[in-house]
Amino acid sequence: MRTTPAADRPRLMIHLLADVPNFITLVGFCLSLLAMFFALKHAFELALISALWAVVADWIDGWLAACIKSRPKEREEFGANLDSFADLISSGIFPAILLMAVGNLSMTAILCALFVASAGVLRLSYFNVYGATEDGKVVGLPIAHNILVLTLLFLLRPFIRTEQFFPILAATNSGLGILNIAPFFFPRGRAAVIPWITGFAALSTVALLSMLD
Repeated sequence: MRTTPAADRPRLMIHLLADVPNFITLVGFCLSLLAMFFALKHAFELALISALWAVVADWIDGWLAACIKSRPKEREEFGANLDSFADLISSGIFPAILLMAVGNLSMTAILCALFVASAGVLRLSYFNVYGATEDGKVVGLPIAHNILVLTLLFLLRPFIRTEQFFPILAATNSGLGILNIAPFFFPRGRAAVIPWITGFAALSTVALLSMLD
């Protein structure tokens, strides 16, 4: 456990949010919580929309943090920890909640959800310790990609027979969990993809809203 003298701490924790990247990270965290609320209400389209924009927030906060050269060290360290927790909720815990909601809390849904969430925790903990390689690669598929794949699956839902959708969702989520912790190197995301991710989120939002009853 780290030890920090009282004089070197901010007077209030909330002072660390007087930082644009950290504030955006917190917004993404709140969107992830909203996504879980919608999933539990079986409003799956709205859940995916919220999760998608949480992912966009995650990309933007990292880009902004890299752009700010004079950022205080304590805000940078706080932001890294906040970002890790936000990633876990948006791309690790939310997919597990989504699985259980779609699967109506069946034993299969619960077991798959436990695996997906555990894979997310393991992958993020590993990244926090080892980070990226010298050439900018990480081990395993970054969990933010999970939401993009799940969104595509839900966009295809009208073309999938009702009784087949949950098995496909469970298999897809479990496969993503395996890829998250698999021992292969994957290029770390770069700022150049942010417009593409944002465009995908915008188009998917329109498509998902059109699917609402």
